[in-house]
Amino acid sequence: MDNLHLQQFIRFVLVLVSIFLLIFAFIQSLPYLFPFYIAFFISWTIQPFIKLIENRFRLPRLFAVLFIMGLLGLLSLSILTLAIAEFIKGVAHLSHGLPVHLEQLIAYTMDRATELFTPLISKVETIIGRLNHQQQHSLFDYLEVLKVKASHTGADLLNNIFTGITSLLASLPGSLTTVLIGVLATFFIAKDWDLIIIWISKIIPHAVYVKARTFPSAIKQTIGGILKAQMLMVTVSTIIIGIGLSFLHVSYALTITFFAALVDFIPYIGTGIIFLPWIIFQFLSGEFEMAIALAVLYMIVVITRQVLEPKLLSVQFGVPPILLLISLFAGFQLFGMYGIILSPFLLVVIKTLHESGILGMVWFFIKGKEE
Repeated sequence: MDNLHLQQFIRFVLVLVSIFLLIFAFIQSLPYLFPFYIAFFISWTIQPFIKLIENRFRLPRLFAVLFIMGLLGLLSLSILTLAIAEFIKGVAHLSHGLPVHLEQLIAYTMDRATELFTPLISKVETIIGRLNHQQQHSLFDYLEVLKVKASHTGADLLNNIFTGITSLLASLPGSLTTVLIGVLATFFIAKDWDLIIIWISKIIPHAVYVKARTFPSAIKQTIGGILKAQMLMVTVSTIIIGIGLSFLHVSYALTITFFAALVDFIPYIGTGIIFLPWIIFQFLSGEFEMAIALAVLYMIVVITRQVLEPKLLSVQFGVPPILLLISLFAGFQLFGMYGIILSPFLLVVIKTLHESGILGMVWFFIKGKEE
């Protein structure tokens, strides 16, 4: 290996090590600094609105930041209040109807179990009757051990539930403190955003800063497009669910549709978290027509989403659908479900780095050439 290739190899290793160290430092610091990362992201997101208020109404930056953050907080509280109100309505409905449905489900299950296990029990009794006294005694001792283990398992399960509830209640003060720190960090970062950008421009090389300056706006535009595509898919799914539930004359169709729209934002789980248990419950309750109707409605939602998603996301990503599919598959093979969630965003970052010229600059650094 000649001297030129050796230098190129060393620079390549240096780039890889630097990327690895940055990712490692970010992951390791995430449990301790995540409120500040979230605050930085929110501050970056609301900058256009702050500048709009500053320029349109000639307000000082301090008041513009307070106005936008107050508006954002009011919007978040309104959505949270609406969600809680709908949840309370749903729980109230369940508290009236669930005992009746549960009684029907238990009766139906017991009938089916009786039909299924009566012949089996008769055969077991016949077999036990053929055993001698010692064998019967050993069998009953074994059954007693199983009963004790089952009771201990149930007690452990209840203990774990109560321990989890206690831990959740104990974590509330810390969670409130974290939220307060996040709000304060968002305020200070948003207020001093321009000063932070000037400070960053002074500590990094000018050529890197010029290239990196276009990166935030480009990735914001791409992420905004992805969110628009996601909103469109959720809207289509919500309309289908609302029309379907109204056609089936389901009680509290609006509440169920609202929660279906919320959970539809959860990647790769979506409305299945509502429909699948509901379909199983209706089937076990003997409501076969409703179970089939809900299954058909759920399949329509899933198929519609599967048809729309690759096309909409590939348009927003600016890459062919096959590349998006490859990134999803590779992410799943490497990191499981986390890879499916993160691989599209990693594809966005790589695409934006290429378009902003940062990847080209890194390549020229490795080759040892000037741009």
